[in-house]
Amino acid sequence: MIRLGEPAASSRWFLRRGLASLTEGTPAYRSASQRAAPALVVIFVVVMLSMVPEASANLPVSLGIASFAVLVTWVGGNVVRRSPAFSPVDRIGWGERAVFVLVPVVAVLLAPHEEWSVDEFTVSASESRWYAAAGLALTQVVILAVVMFMVSYGVVALSAFLSRELIRSMGVAGDSLTRALPLLLAFVAFSYFTAELWQSVGRLDSWAFLGLTALFVALSALFLSSRHHLDLGELSSFETREDWLTAVRRATGGREPELPRDVAFPVVCPLLPRQQANLRLVATLSRLVGVAMVGCAVFLVLCVIGVLVVSPEVAKAWSGADPDVLVQWSTSRRTYLLCWENIRVSTFLGVFSAFYFAITSASDATLRTSLYDSAQDLVRQACALRTYLLARPADGSALPGESAN
Repeated sequence: MIRLGEPAASSRWFLRRGLASLTEGTPAYRSASQRAAPALVVIFVVVMLSMVPEASANLPVSLGIASFAVLVTWVGGNVVRRSPAFSPVDRIGWGERAVFVLVPVVAVLLAPHEEWSVDEFTVSASESRWYAAAGLALTQVVILAVVMFMVSYGVVALSAFLSRELIRSMGVAGDSLTRALPLLLAFVAFSYFTAELWQSVGRLDSWAFLGLTALFVALSALFLSSRHHLDLGELSSFETREDWLTAVRRATGGREPELPRDVAFPVVCPLLPRQQANLRLVATLSRLVGVAMVGCAVFLVLCVIGVLVVSPEVAKAWSGADPDVLVQWSTSRRTYLLCWENIRVSTFLGVFSAFYFAITSASDATLRTSLYDSAQDLVRQACALRTYLLARPADGSALPGESAN
């Protein structure tokens, strides 16, 4: 349950679902430079106090230089921003990014270095200094780019959200799975016992197999993200105040805020192109979680069938070569094995079944409801909360009547 009167709580609601872009233009908005500040400050201190001394020849002197550089950077940056000397860094602008990369490099250049050699290759102290500085500069640039990318697109938050969706979908989509799995198995089971599939897919190298799998995953994602399955115009529109309140109650756990009385319904939540792309991405990934469950179920069943039915002799006859055995054991009557050919064929049929299920479920209202409600509800709740936040005063103060709720 979130407190709508607190912009930070509303911001966390969007962040936890990978929808940080939807807070833009509202009192709850926090830019990527603000959200990345704590992580980058910690990384900067760790690099200065560990990697800089490690790259030099005199640990105490290098540690002193690094510590002094951290202190000067902190105080000097606050003085430049006209903030208290020891106030925390609350944002990472272009100046802070330059400091993040250049200060460790300067500290390494100032630290003492010594000559070192490997076999007949000798590096002078001066060359060692510049090699260490160049390597650390490249490391800092990569770290900065990765952190900003992950924060900007909410990679960690989105991963956590999809994990929660997976756990929730195991119960919600159970009925769809029990009805769909027998039909899908009947559809793909005969394909599993064809030598051509074992000779083609079963003998693919790793990159070709990953490319084939990625192709069907991409086609499923494109299909599920199409306008026919996710109409953002309809989901972001609220015909009546009750429609809007219903979406807000689901998002807030029952709280009922009030929009200003001059807000006339129907209301359409304004969405920028990047916000629409953000919603489509999260909704599509949420839907793929449910579809992936179907594919995983087919994969597991076919793997078990292969272990029980396909002997080493059959696997060799079908694939045209000795099977690449992963696990093998024997009894008095026969030899059982789990081979990579079995895994590749089962994976391919599982991914293909998930793709087929994603398409056919579009014509089955029951399957569509079981799999897609979470994605559509998420989009509608996010649009309802954004509409509320846009209606709030710019200073984030409460709306009339909000304190009573």
